[in-house]
Amino acid sequence: MCWIGDDDRLGCFGSNCGGPNDPGGQCSVNENCMAISRRAGIYRCVRVGPMGDGQGCVDPTFASIARSCGKGLTCASGRCRRTCASDQECGGNDHCGPVNERVRACIPSCTEDDQCESGQTCLSVRGRGAKMCLRVGLSPSRGVSCRPDVPGSCPNGQLCEVSLSASTLIGVCRPSCSSGGCANGKACRQPSTASAADFRVCSDSCGGRDEECPKGEVCIAQDRQQTSWACQVAPLAARPSVQYTVARGSFADPVLVLP
Repeated sequence: MCWIGDDDRLGCFGSNCGGPNDPGGQCSVNENCMAISRRAGIYRCVRVGPMGDGQGCVDPTFASIARSCGKGLTCASGRCRRTCASDQECGGNDHCGPVNERVRACIPSCTEDDQCESGQTCLSVRGRGAKMCLRVGLSPSRGVSCRPDVPGSCPNGQLCEVSLSASTLIGVCRPSCSSGGCANGKACRQPSTASAADFRVCSDSCGGRDEECPKGEVCIAQDRQQTSWACQVAPLAARPSVQYTVARGSFADPVLVLP
């Protein structure tokens, strides 16, 4: 990804850590492993901020270091939450829920709508299991969102794929490929919010260019090697995911330095 280096020059940088939970321990005690590009799945060690678990924060795309979250935390809907890979890593009434297509965090659970803020609904993004408070948004190209927790929300043979952004759920019905293949030009993929290993849907294939996708969708890398790309509804994913003044590439490991 083209990014600002530590000497203010542009360079092309790859990942230098393994994901939100930094499974390889490649970042220092003063850094978090964050996706600087949600589209390409490029992760870099980024300086942590002073905000603690549950404290207010600003989305990393816009946040200065003063409004960024501390070690092991991510900004989810204006609050710092602990990143996670499973419910067992969360305490109390929290569960490990998706923040976006790259990040999961310990999110407060709910059981009834009256536990949520005005305009939000208590629902399960997987159609079953733990619920969280979300607004139901509109699909940019298809109108009303489907809901994975509402039977019959999609026609027969289709599944409801969910995307999240700023506590808003956007659901899109897509053909299922759980027990078969996809039509030409389509990719069979498992959404990050899938409820089971056999939850797979057909999306338009693309070659890394958003222009190849339907309106309201972006081209997202499906693997760390960026060998497979598919179109998804992923709000704001085309923007840099971290404020450039907070995250700077180290020229100890550039892919290419630009003049």
